[in-house]
Amino acid sequence: MPATEATWRDSQSLHRVFAVTGVVLTISTLWMFWKDHARSWKTYQVTVNNIDLKMNKLRQQQFETGDAVLEHEQRAAELAAAKALPVDPVALAEFKTQAIRLDKELNKWRNSGHSYSTVNADLAYIDRTAKRLEDLAAKAQQARADVAQGEKGVEALRAAADAEARSAEVRDELVAYLKAL
Repeated sequence: MPATEATWRDSQSLHRVFAVTGVVLTISTLWMFWKDHARSWKTYQVTVNNIDLKMNKLRQQQFETGDAVLEHEQRAAELAAAKALPVDPVALAEFKTQAIRLDKELNKWRNSGHSYSTVNADLAYIDRTAKRLEDLAAKAQQARADVAQGEKGVEALRAAADAEARSAEVRDELVAYLKAL
């Protein structure tokens, strides 16, 4: 069969149908975009996204805060344990020696006509308080050891904290007295 220039369908009508369907397709696409964008759930979705962002931020802060609280508790326990320690006996003996030496020097100055006050160090009080601090520190260390072994539970923890607090009070009292001199 020889080829002819005739088409199976009319080209003019095909062009018109294609133009109309193209316009209808463009209008329906634009209408679909508008309907999708104007849906009522979109406002809820924005609100939910904002809530999710805030919740994630709060979870991050909670995680960071949890770490900070744990570190603070560890440092507080270390500080309580350090405050419950007795004063170094070598440093205390050195302090008493220097207080006696300074008192003697000031007595010389006062006897030579100068007006200086003396160092009124009650060495017996210092020794008594240091001994009391050593006893309380030993009790606090024993109570902490009981807690570390887990023998007595919460009561042991409270007893250790109380022993450390009493030891810290005596230590603060001694240090305040020594500073006042």
